[in-house]
Amino acid sequence: MHTGPVLDVCWSDDGSKVFTASCDKTTKMWDLNSNQTIQIAQHEDPIRTIHWIKAPNYSCVMTDSLDKTLKFWDTSSPNPMMTSRVNLL
Repeated sequence: MHTGPVLDVCWSDDGSKVFTASCDKTTKMWDLNSNQTIQIAQHEDPIRTIHWIKAPNYSCVMTDSLDKTLKFWDTSSPNPMMTSRVNLL
């Protein structure tokens, strides 16, 4: 469970997983088949948006945070696959 408000939600392409982005600076993955929830991502500030990305060779979750970063996560690893700094007005 999150300790702050949830700001965004997305689903995996097969509908078996739900991902949540929260003001508590974390992203959680809820596996609907096993009814288990795990933390899969963390930022330094609240996470505003989350997107499931399905490509031919991989799938991942992208998070956007108030810390001005986009991070791409393999759901089986605690470290981001890639981090990109974003300077928005």
